Amino acid sequence: MKKPFLVQIDHYIQNQLLYACLFVLLALLLSSLVVGCSDAEESSNKVKLPSPVQACELLAKNELETLIGAAVNEPSKMHKEYQSSGQWMSMCNYYSDEKQLSVGLTIKPHGKKVSSAEAFSLHEANMKKSLGNEYQLEPVQNIGDKAGWDSSTKQITIFKGPFMLVIGSVNPNSTGPEALKFNKKMAEKILAKLSF
Repeated sequence: MKKPFLVQIDHYIQNQLLYACLFVLLALLLSSLVVGCSDAEESSNKVKLPSPVQACELLAKNELETLIGAAVNEPSKMHKEYQSSGQWMSMCNYYSDEKQLSVGLTIKPHGKKVSSAEAFSLHEANMKKSLGNEYQLEPVQNIGDKAGWDSSTKQITIFKGPFMLVIGSVNPNSTGPEALKFNKKMAEKILAKLSF
């Protein structure tokens, strides 16, 4: 049976909104990585960086499908290694048509010769320089060494050992608390696989 025209338009608008939110999320992720790269490249000579990790190995398709109860597409992957500095970053993104849900993970070494809690504070200070003093991550307890939630982008930033992880989920129908709960579940699964 063919869907009524207005239902088709509504579905199209929701998809476009979801793609726009995903674009904003990716732009923020990339801006946080660019801000962090210059500092990390300067300090990479002083800090032994962990071996590269593939984000999609930490966020497997079948596990995500079980977690959300729906099929997801094949992941969109990006992995970069910078030979001169030893820095690297890896991204993995999925989308579920059924749930209208986009889920992503970015992981990289924080590259600082400080504790992960101190590296978190430095990251937040760099983000304030880039995005303005109003930028602030809400503290999230019991995830990694230090974590913060950005309710506007529905992403959680986690520092654990030598790693910085950004986990995000975008769904036009989910509330901030629902997205935080979901992202925390994903974080637990991802961090359990991370070794250093």
